[in-house]
Amino acid sequence: MTVEEVSDGSVWSREDDIAFERALASYTDESEEKWEKIAADVPGKSVEQIKEHYEVLVEDVGRIESGCVPLPDYGSPEGSSGHGGDDGGSGKKGGNSHAGESNQGSKAKSEQERRKGIAWTEDEHRLFLLGLDKYGKGDWRSISRNFVVTRTPTQVASHAQKYFIRLNSMNKDRRRSSIHDITSVGDADVSTPQGPITGQNNNNGSTAVTGGGNKSAKQAASQPPPLPSMYGTPTIGQPVTGPLVSAVGTPVNLPPPPHLAFGVHTAPVPGAPVNMGQMPYTMPRTPTAHSIFAMEVLRQFIQSFRFLSGFGVDHRVLSDVVKACASVSELRSGRALHGCVAKLGHLGCNEVSKSVLNMYAKCRRMDDCQKMFRQMNSVDPVVWNIVLTGLSHSCAHETMRFFKGMLFEDEPRPSSVTFAIVLPVCVRLGKAAYNGKVLHSYIIKIGLEKDTLVGNALVSMYAKSGFVLPDAYAAFDSIADKDVVSWNAFIAGFSENNMKVNALRLFSTMLKEPVEPNYATIANILPVCASMDKSIAYGSGRQIHGYVVQRSWLQSHVNVCNSLVSFYLRVRRIGEAASLFTTMGSRDLVSWNVVIAGYASNCEWSKALQLFRKLVHKGDVSPDSVTIVSILPVCAQLTNLTIGKEIHSYVLRRAYLLGDTSVGNALISFYARFGDTCAAYWVFSLISKKDIISWNAILDAYADSPRHSQFMNLLHHLFDEAIIPDSVTILSIVKFCTNVLGVGKVKEVHGYSVKAGLLNDEDEPMLSNALLDAYAKCGNVEYAQRIFQGLSKKRTLVTYNSMLSGYVNSGSQDDAQLLFREMSTTDLTTWSLMVRIYAESCCPSEAIDVFREIQARGMRPNTVTIMNLLPVCAQIASLHLVRQCHGYIIRGGLGDIRLKGTLLDVYAKCGSLKNSYSVFQLEAHKDLVMFTSMIVGYAVHGMGKEALLIYSRMMDLGIKPDHVFITTLLTACCHAGLIQDGLQIFDSIRTVYGLKPTMEQYASVVDLLARGGRLDDAYSFVTEMPVEPNENIWGTLLRACITYNRMDLGRLAANHLLQAESEDIGNYVLISNMYAADGKWEGVKELRKLMKKKEMKKPAGCSWLDVDGKMNVFMSGDSSHPRRNSMFDVLNALFVQMKEPVAF
Repeated sequence: MTVEEVSDGSVWSREDDIAFERALASYTDESEEKWEKIAADVPGKSVEQIKEHYEVLVEDVGRIESGCVPLPDYGSPEGSSGHGGDDGGSGKKGGNSHAGESNQGSKAKSEQERRKGIAWTEDEHRLFLLGLDKYGKGDWRSISRNFVVTRTPTQVASHAQKYFIRLNSMNKDRRRSSIHDITSVGDADVSTPQGPITGQNNNNGSTAVTGGGNKSAKQAASQPPPLPSMYGTPTIGQPVTGPLVSAVGTPVNLPPPPHLAFGVHTAPVPGAPVNMGQMPYTMPRTPTAHSIFAMEVLRQFIQSFRFLSGFGVDHRVLSDVVKACASVSELRSGRALHGCVAKLGHLGCNEVSKSVLNMYAKCRRMDDCQKMFRQMNSVDPVVWNIVLTGLSHSCAHETMRFFKGMLFEDEPRPSSVTFAIVLPVCVRLGKAAYNGKVLHSYIIKIGLEKDTLVGNALVSMYAKSGFVLPDAYAAFDSIADKDVVSWNAFIAGFSENNMKVNALRLFSTMLKEPVEPNYATIANILPVCASMDKSIAYGSGRQIHGYVVQRSWLQSHVNVCNSLVSFYLRVRRIGEAASLFTTMGSRDLVSWNVVIAGYASNCEWSKALQLFRKLVHKGDVSPDSVTIVSILPVCAQLTNLTIGKEIHSYVLRRAYLLGDTSVGNALISFYARFGDTCAAYWVFSLISKKDIISWNAILDAYADSPRHSQFMNLLHHLFDEAIIPDSVTILSIVKFCTNVLGVGKVKEVHGYSVKAGLLNDEDEPMLSNALLDAYAKCGNVEYAQRIFQGLSKKRTLVTYNSMLSGYVNSGSQDDAQLLFREMSTTDLTTWSLMVRIYAESCCPSEAIDVFREIQARGMRPNTVTIMNLLPVCAQIASLHLVRQCHGYIIRGGLGDIRLKGTLLDVYAKCGSLKNSYSVFQLEAHKDLVMFTSMIVGYAVHGMGKEALLIYSRMMDLGIKPDHVFITTLLTACCHAGLIQDGLQIFDSIRTVYGLKPTMEQYASVVDLLARGGRLDDAYSFVTEMPVEPNENIWGTLLRACITYNRMDLGRLAANHLLQAESEDIGNYVLISNMYAADGKWEGVKELRKLMKKKEMKKPAGCSWLDVDGKMNVFMSGDSSHPRRNSMFDVLNALFVQMKEPVAF
């Protein structure tokens, strides 16, 4: 049965197989719910069908590889070596058949016979291991395409399965040898074919006959000539007699050694072994590959050590090999060597003991290292320094404790290297201000302050611990022989502590000294130039660029080029940065990362993404965590979720990226930007080492989402994990409290921030600004003002804008205008708020003037600015101004759907339903807000049937209405007199949508019935309401009673209004009009007295008139306009014309 056949009654098409293979490569064996995820990627297949199909696939692959099933004709050209070639396949010459057939057949034999049943060779397996190291477990397609080119992805997957099964087997010592036992590979491991592994010596060209003499002879003939030793010491790593068994149990054939005594040092062989054939592919030159190869050679040395013991091993050889173990952190081999050395009695040799001690320190086994230290007979400064170096990498406190123990010893005294190790530890402990000064005093006491190494360490310590300037100068001036490191440390200290002028002066002084700057100096000084004032930043950097060109460093020092590219990007000279990047002689991964991050910081999103794609496709270097962290925000800015998911998929296929916490944090923020909290939480759950940034990212994702309970659960989990929140954590909590919990919880968070000291040492008052903004949004202007006053010396533009927004939201327009006049600097947010202030204060002419001021200042109005201006257009009913705004929206590419909804609404209010409907039709992704705005337009114009058609279109799209939409739809029915439709819509609130009617919706039904003359039904509806009617409902009923002259019901509604003690002057005017229509003038008189007592006054009417592009404002009874007489003459003439009879 093959994979194309029916499996459990389900036919698998070619498309299904392709989807299955891709999913199988994407999800590794360690993936949670692997089969469920694969089933989700293969449409129409269940988990059981997927598992059964996989078993069938494995069975088919096994049958093909064993030769039971003939392969189809590959159609390879004549002379092709096929899979086998010369390495044990069945090539045309000298090959042998793995199926047991001789290669004496004619060329007429089919390609299937020559290809079937070809076993994996050692070289193919080593190529597989290299591909596995580069692409990780699961990406069989890439391993097949780029490494094991002689095998298909399916064959690579099958081989991997067998390899991992054998690797995880418990009974490793008793099994027979196999190529699957080779678990590591180096650059020199892949060469011309070595023939089959026999486990026998082939000294002097002899062969092991195991049956089939001709066959064995051919195999021996295919063996390459003996290779010389790679170390130049041919005896190391080679057996004296018998085969050498590798660490993984595979016998390996080695050439016979020349007769040299151990310990005799010979000249190393330069270059590669002379007999090594040409590699069939480009070998990846990675440090990992070299380390793997070195570890394999060391393991072979340990396995053969039992042969060396009888020949008298030189202690220098032992010391060198132990050092080799330390260089590649090979602890297991180092331990074995330690045991052998101790057994042979070589630990008494100081050189060997130091090597063993250093091996444990390099392998971070400090318990064994200190145990070895205590067993040593003679201890010199080098020994102490070895232990201190090892401790400094793992435990700063233990390092200082061990150093203090050294000080109490009479001998030896600390050396300059000792202080170079200990001084950086003081910085990590955060006690450099005290411990560092104490050590500085001790150094002066013992006379080491002039030492260059010690002085450099002191300057660097002061630079990284806040830069105590007098002490740093003292340490720098004390150095007798300053080298380039001394100057670099001092320049870096100024740079890191924002002393830009001092750094430039010191660099200028350095140029006058005999010490020449190196590439590290340039890397330190260029960021200083970039952070200077714009007037001098570019010029300073150009001078340094010229200095670099004079010394021809551009072609030889890639780090200098990277620093220059970064400088040009920071000063926004993107063209020069791109030109320099293009002309670089060699580029490393840092070069790509610098340009990608620089493009992103300069809002060149498309260029950053294009460069990232070029990096991936070029293949010289692979993106690292820095690359991924830089490119994900670019995808978010481009609102391209698809590319972001592709990058996530790229990360999942590479283990070195998947385990990086910073990559996980960036993915959380990326998905949060798109509101996909489920994906963000999935990424968060996979991060094995969560830091505070991880928690901040996921909390920020849920702070803006409607999943409030999940945010609270995460917050409780954060405190359960004993993680201390920082200011960024509090920002997310403040945002959540503002949106959900209200001002009470904001006050609690504010109190916690004060107690935790998060508001004390803020250079940038980010948290204080957030609290101010939270109080402003919650309507508590008093608390916002307190924070604003407390930030008198640290106010930023964000502080002023937050306070200004608080005044706007609370309706304090006067305070807002006073604050605006106090501001020395403004930005677009400030001016947009001022547009809103004037719009809400019914000052449209001032709002339009502010908008024109924005344009005059060269600012580009954004979505918020236009949304604040559009209601002004509706106030003055200026269709011309609305069209201007519409044109600006199109030209500026402002595609926010909320803005289009506002534009649609304003067009309708200005009487242009045609333009309003055009905006509605052209929007491809209509949301509930757009449908609501369109129905509002139809409702205002009394077009109820058209509103119902829009409602039907929305239902077809599956968009669920909210209370605002239903209220708007009821209003449209009211204005069009569609009583039955309106009542059906009201009934659907409970029956269809499961909502509870609001008071506005009850009022709409009353208005619907009252407008249709069904006053008795309206009154019955009001009295039978499950909630107490408010004054708006009684006012609606009263207005209808006056219209239809139903004074009996009108009196009942008026009594309810008077009992409610309404503060709306309109209701009192209605009651007064009813009394006047009913002839009850006493009631009118009493009502007027009550209105006067309550100091009720109807606001004066206002109108606007656009004359020659200038807005003219007229108040009721206003006579201040300079052209009022001519205007009144025109109006009187119009009144006369209106009164004249018209002939129809």
